[in-house]
Amino acid sequence: MFDGVPTYRGTKYTFEKHFLGPDRVPRFDGKGDDGADGEEFKAAQLIDAMPEVEYWVRNVARHPNAFRLPASGGWTYPDFVARLNDRRILVTEYKGDHLIAGAAEKQAVGDLWASQDDHSNVYVFAQRNVDGKDVREQIRSRL
Repeated sequence: MFDGVPTYRGTKYTFEKHFLGPDRVPRFDGKGDDGADGEEFKAAQLIDAMPEVEYWVRNVARHPNAFRLPASGGWTYPDFVARLNDRRILVTEYKGDHLIAGAAEKQAVGDLWASQDDHSNVYVFAQRNVDGKDVREQIRSRL
């Protein structure tokens, strides 16, 4: 699916539910050679540990096989796409605190996408902490 994309080497955590397997998780954005010291990596760990998630994938921006949504400047590529145990699709855009200001369009596009399919799609615009809720709690509040 994402051939040729640099991968996370599994040095800090072994993902159990990644669709491509634990050795094929695309590299995360963030600190370190494979992004394993960044906030996006921590968000992935929380998603991977959720019992509601059957499997998920780290979406790769601008890759021809990536999930994308239309935006005014082209496309937006949410960070994570998951299939829930109840067969709904969960799309999560994770933004670090320093990137929130310019992301209103991404949130609006994702919310519109989710509203078009009779509640079988869920979109979450997640941050490290919103009103005391971590990423997992932010997702659960939308489910």
